[in-house]
Amino acid sequence: RQMEGVETVVSGGWPKDPEDLAGVKTIVFYTDPAAEMLLDGPHAEAFEGLMNQGVGLVTIHWASSVYQKNLERIGDKWMGYLGGTWISNVELSTDTSTLKKLIPKHPICRGWNEYELRDEFYLNPKMAKGKPLLQVTTKGKDVTVGWVHERLDGGRAFGTT
Repeated sequence: RQMEGVETVVSGGWPKDPEDLAGVKTIVFYTDPAAEMLLDGPHAEAFEGLMNQGVGLVTIHWASSVYQKNLERIGDKWMGYLGGTWISNVELSTDTSTLKKLIPKHPICRGWNEYELRDEFYLNPKMAKGKPLLQVTTKGKDVTVGWVHERLDGGRAFGTT
């Protein structure tokens, strides 16, 4: 509602009416590991159809993950859409760090300054073709906590915890 020309629809799960997805430009998930929900769930075909049409994908926090037991089976497909992933609940760190912009001129980095953040950070992200965008330092090492990906189908993705 704050951006002219942008309409937001909130759904508690995958929309029940397929018409709700007509003309959608981007889907955003803030849920359990979205890889399983989107690639193994009853709406996998609809999700993959949207991705193949170049619809954008944003995953927030745990939604950016795939369960370790499913990484070999669906990880590559998931990372093909999202650019990277975290393996759910493997190596976590609760810490305070500066949230750093790795590509300050990227549009996602406009309008905010680096700041101190206390959060649960997911360690050892797996990057396929994703470009690291945000970083923290925890347990003595730099950790990517946000990335972007431009898919061959024209769709873009942003994953973050």
